[in-house]
Amino acid sequence: MNMRSFWWLALAFTLTWMWLEWMQFTAQKVESTAAASAAQEVPIANNTTPSMSAASTAVGTDVPGANAGSVGNSAVPVVANGFSQGQRISVKTDTLDLVIDTVGGDIRVADLVEYGASVDHSQAYRLMSDSGPLVYIAQNGIATQANAALPAPT
Repeated sequence: MNMRSFWWLALAFTLTWMWLEWMQFTAQKVESTAAASAAQEVPIANNTTPSMSAASTAVGTDVPGANAGSVGNSAVPVVANGFSQGQRISVKTDTLDLVIDTVGGDIRVADLVEYGASVDHSQAYRLMSDSGPLVYIAQNGIATQANAALPAPT
């Protein structure tokens, strides 16, 4: 057997072994992250934030909170799909017809004006919508609370 063939086989075996070990290493991280996130309770479509307890504000906490106190009930309505809904602003350009929500600056509806959904171009082609069985919106992370101590979106 040629020595060069032996070295190619050894390299292939080593690379395969390293790939398998890396897959096991990353799978353990994913499992531990999933277990940690499953332990946390996250309220969905709830406009109230409980006030921080004395135990969570103790010195030595690793993770700072986003808000310093309780926010309380908000005047922003929550629609059936769980997204907050504020005023809607319509922006129409030569190619796009957008509907932007003032809560968070999310793009909720996006239509292509020049390209029709049907052969006769009677309806614009819908790219994003916040209604129906499939929900597609573009969220940009703008903080909507005046007193929220959140970093700017990057």
